[in-house]
Amino acid sequence: MTTLSIIVPVYNVEPYLTECLDSILIANHFTGEIICIDDGCTDNCPAILDDYASRYSNLRVIRQSNRGLSAARNVGLRAATSDYVMYVDSDDMVVADSLHKLINEIEREDILYFGMQSIDAETLTIEPDKCPFEVHNISGHQYYTQYSPVTNSLVCVCRGIYRRQFLIGNRLYNLEGHVHEDEDFTPRALHFATSVSKTETLVYTHRIHRKGSITTEPSITNYTSLCLISYRLWWFSITHHCRKVYSNSVFQLCITAKQMLGYRNISEPITFKPLFFFIMLVTSTDKRKRRLTAAYLCGLKTGNHYADYTLPKWKRKTINILIQ
Repeated sequence: MTTLSIIVPVYNVEPYLTECLDSILIANHFTGEIICIDDGCTDNCPAILDDYASRYSNLRVIRQSNRGLSAARNVGLRAATSDYVMYVDSDDMVVADSLHKLINEIEREDILYFGMQSIDAETLTIEPDKCPFEVHNISGHQYYTQYSPVTNSLVCVCRGIYRRQFLIGNRLYNLEGHVHEDEDFTPRALHFATSVSKTETLVYTHRIHRKGSITTEPSITNYTSLCLISYRLWWFSITHHCRKVYSNSVFQLCITAKQMLGYRNISEPITFKPLFFFIMLVTSTDKRKRRLTAAYLCGLKTGNHYADYTLPKWKRKTINILIQ
């Protein structure tokens, strides 16, 4: 029988933690492995976790100093022992009686996505799943190309379960030290996935507009993270020869970053140049990456020719001399 580990990063979510754990243990009668990572909580969450660990033998707690959501997810992945892993944020919930249905639908895919609804933390209104469709055993590239334009919620890490060895073998860990890590993780995971399915089964309830959430309000942290992720995804698409697949995602990330800075004319290409220079300067210590970035700033064709070593020698030499 296929086994599933549920990884729950926990940081100062005392009002929501009990509801989250009960949705897994009671509403779903889940007897598989549950790994809760206490990411340096300063509220009553540690006591709540200890209470659940004393009552449920399948729940264990790992404690660490505060390192952020991504680091907690990575710790949980390294500690997991099951065939598949699922990430559940500790202010979210799992839909009652859904996990056994989900496990029965696994057909050894690298990734199995499922239905996700959202609940407004203030009004408690529920938004239904925006992706009510099924997909059976297609490649990650196909899935990303066909369905990522449907809605941004497709990038959410918590929307799927992942074959553990697939993640570890491809070093698909969450980007630590930054927010918006889902936008970095999902495209890379889908690039390596040879088999992806999507079921209509509603499994996850995502809490939105929660006060204190790290991604609720625009900030310089959100902006710099989006800059870094857009650069990482852009560079990944070049080094893995999939520029056409992910170019739109990089564009949308840059649009979002620009909106955070208050740009009005977001369709003007010239306003992208300061953003890309910023990305280049703060994220890259690699000389070739800086030179390639400069080539793209001269134009899409120039960048592509530079990447493919088909740029005229004098142009390539000029860029190499200018960018040290």
